[in-house]
Amino acid sequence: MNRARRGLRLRARRGFTLAEMLVVVTIISVLSSIALPKLQDVVRHAKAAKVIGAMAAVRVGVFTYYSDLNAFPTESGSGVTPTGLTPYLPKNFKFATTDYNLDYDNLTLFTFTGGTWVQSQLIMISVRPNNNDTKLGLIVLNMLGTSGLNLGNRQGMVLSGL
Repeated sequence: MNRARRGLRLRARRGFTLAEMLVVVTIISVLSSIALPKLQDVVRHAKAAKVIGAMAAVRVGVFTYYSDLNAFPTESGSGVTPTGLTPYLPKNFKFATTDYNLDYDNLTLFTFTGGTWVQSQLIMISVRPNNNDTKLGLIVLNMLGTSGLNLGNRQGMVLSGL
């Protein structure tokens, strides 16, 4: 009978108590609350590196276009590849993605210098993060360093000021 009682106790002790389960769940939730923001930062930095790579590809494409045609591509809207630039970009390159849109600007500026109006051209590439992810744009700006330009809802860099 003593042996039967011991067997019963062993069977009844199998598994975890509610208190043990609550402790494990609490530990897991604390660890995940620490890790999740770090994971989001790592993902955002990876996206920013992808954006800067795309901007570099556009920069090379624009200057190659200029060297071939002695003119810069005409301006297009945000997320739209400028006319004629596609052959100078990597295969399947897109100005519009789910995370961001690239914006190419070809601006003509007039300044009054020495009593005359002087025309100049400003070529710029910028990124407009989608889903109101302002942190992505600021990380891109930070990664660009001194060549970065903050325009409020978009961040970018000047390619050429002629």
